[in-house]
Amino acid sequence: MTHDAAGDNPRYRKFSDWVRHEFGERLNKVTIDAGMTCPTRDGRLGTTGCAFCDPSGSGPGRGVGLTIEAQIDARRRPGRFIAYLQAFSNTYCSAEELDGILARVVSARDVAAIAIGTRPDCVPQAVLDVLEKWAGRLPLWVEYGLQSAHLRTLQAINRGHTLADFIDACLRTHERRLKVVAHVILGLPGEGSGEWIETARVLTALRIDGVKIHMLHIVRGAPLAESYERGEIELLHRDQYVAAVCDFLEHLDPTIVIHRLTGERRRPELLAPDWVTEKSTVLKMIDEELERRGSRQGKFV
Repeated sequence: MTHDAAGDNPRYRKFSDWVRHEFGERLNKVTIDAGMTCPTRDGRLGTTGCAFCDPSGSGPGRGVGLTIEAQIDARRRPGRFIAYLQAFSNTYCSAEELDGILARVVSARDVAAIAIGTRPDCVPQAVLDVLEKWAGRLPLWVEYGLQSAHLRTLQAINRGHTLADFIDACLRTHERRLKVVAHVILGLPGEGSGEWIETARVLTALRIDGVKIHMLHIVRGAPLAESYERGEIELLHRDQYVAAVCDFLEHLDPTIVIHRLTGERRRPELLAPDWVTEKSTVLKMIDEELERRGSRQGKFV
């Protein structure tokens, strides 16, 4: 899989730089709830969802009956934008239903690209046919939740899929010349630097196109919230998370685009840690730590 050259950040390959190179301008992002669910919620693999996921499926919140068009109109800002189907698993439907959803998204004024969040076990060939079709109209990338490359962790957080499922989805998606973005969480219970470095190495070996890095944080309504309130989960401190991100980046192919380095949640949904709300500070600390190390993305690749 080839990667496009973009960006001049000496420490890591920033998504904002890549977008300016590809589109010639900065793009806004509009999050969309397409009304999906997940196999860990509808009874196929479970009913409680992933252990870290909140009742809104890590999305913008239910559209309260709003159509896709109305959500776009309510959330958009002036200028062209990326339509991001974010909540739950946005390919967990029939190919025909997905085709209709994407037709409505593409018809929106000023939409420049599409990002689709989903699971690696929710992309049968018929669904990939639909994604390939619409990728011929607009740039489109598929965001797969991996979270960790380690089976014991995937089982502990109730993902319901394996690393093999993720590898299979990546290979089949790349065969369609679609871009793949992986989501990972640093600080999951039982994991340390060895585990998240190994996850970075797996993503490097698969030559994925982009990655979103999140810290483990606790939100109201998530299964992990009860464990946290019982004192059973230890979360990373801010300095520990900064070091974890730098470790991860050092073992990640430098051509992979970094779509995100930290998550964003606000109260009252957020239970812990408090520093999650300090995004700009965390990003600055990551830059400073890479500089202090004299390091960069891909240093050990």
